[in-house]
Amino acid sequence: MVSTERGIRMVNPLRETFVPWAAVQWVDVVDVLRVHTPERVYRSWPLRETKRARVRENMRRESGYLDHDDDRDPTTMRPVDLVARELRRDAERYRARPLRGPIREIDEEGPAALGAEDRPQTMVPVEVIVVLGVPLVLFVAVLFIA
Repeated sequence: MVSTERGIRMVNPLRETFVPWAAVQWVDVVDVLRVHTPERVYRSWPLRETKRARVRENMRRESGYLDHDDDRDPTTMRPVDLVARELRRDAERYRARPLRGPIREIDEEGPAALGAEDRPQTMVPVEVIVVLGVPLVLFVAVLFIA
């Protein structure tokens, strides 16, 4: 997960998603870090909550049984909670002054950011297609030969 000037870049093993700041409604942690948009909720696969007790507490907080505790001391917060709080603050800051114009640094923004205006974009990298496609082609070839 990378926070850029234009949005949040979420890189998972099978896909890359770019969520512009204009589409971010909320960022929270349940079992994983989640980014809420008007269309759907995007889950960050690499940023997980590991302890079951914390996951249960997060789920109770999401259901409205516990209050959000964003004012806690950062030194006592878990890393995934710190990331969620920083992303919420970045979303507020960048929504106040939206950026326009072409993307100059594609390495920083990621390929999924191309063409992203106010809607999230998801893409599957070519490497994933090749890695998953080659065994499938070989399996089909074995079936035809046998």
